[in-house]
Amino acid sequence: MSDVAGETIVVDETGKGDFQVEVKAGTSSFLMDEPVQAGGLGSGPNPYDLLSAAIGACALMTIRLYRVDCSDCQRGAVARERRDF
Repeated sequence: MSDVAGETIVVDETGKGDFQVEVKAGTSSFLMDEPVQAGGLGSGPNPYDLLSAAIGACALMTIRLYRVDCSDCQRGAVARERRDF
């Protein structure tokens, strides 16, 4: 496992649309944007979606980290995060 505590996150404007940005996290990069209905280009997840995904992923990874060997457990049974606002 790598030490990610010091990983640099860089967020830059792309110059396309009012809200589109490029995010670089370690060796990964992706676009973030607002949906068309909110004035964006719809070219990537919005900040609320990413925050929800981060919380859901963190919860799932923590559960999997501490899950004991369980023959009755189904893989993926807790792998879904849903939010409604």
